[in-house]
Amino acid sequence: MQDIKTQLKEAIKIILGKEISLEVPPDQKLGDYALPCFPLAKEYKKNPAEIAKELAAKLSAELKANKELKKNKGLKTLSKLIIVQAT
Repeated sequence: MQDIKTQLKEAIKIILGKEISLEVPPDQKLGDYALPCFPLAKEYKKNPAEIAKELAAKLSAELKANKELKKNKGLKTLSKLIIVQAT
């Protein structure tokens, strides 16, 4: 079984249709992983906060729907805890 970071990257890849890199936020209060949306803003011509909100909603739905991802209890819990923060 893949670790949570790898599964999370796979779920985001399904949504965006491309590989992404997750970063570790400088402050642990901001979460375990971060996906900078500023590079995506230029590509999608949208506000980074809007992209983050849309991605969070799609990610939550993907984590709930994907049979392979559902096997990981950590990701199942994660789908309920997705917090969007675009600064």
